[in-house]
Amino acid sequence: MELAAVTLLFGGIGLLLDRKFQVQRPVWSAAFGLIGFVLGLIRFIRLALSVSESERMTDGRRTDSADTDSTDQPQE
Repeated sequence: MELAAVTLLFGGIGLLLDRKFQVQRPVWSAAFGLIGFVLGLIRFIRLALSVSESERMTDGRRTDSADTDSTDQPQE
């Protein structure tokens, strides 16, 4: 829903600019709509990654490579 809201908000700003500058094609609407979509998508991806990482941390699994079992390493 947030992705759609940001896209519509930026598209609306573009529409206002199209009307103000009286352009024949919706150049500003398309440009600002695309910018809004990209910004909303970036926000969505960041949110999904943070939720995924927090779920990993609550499961007790660590994501760093330093967390290895000592039995996996060869003994000298």
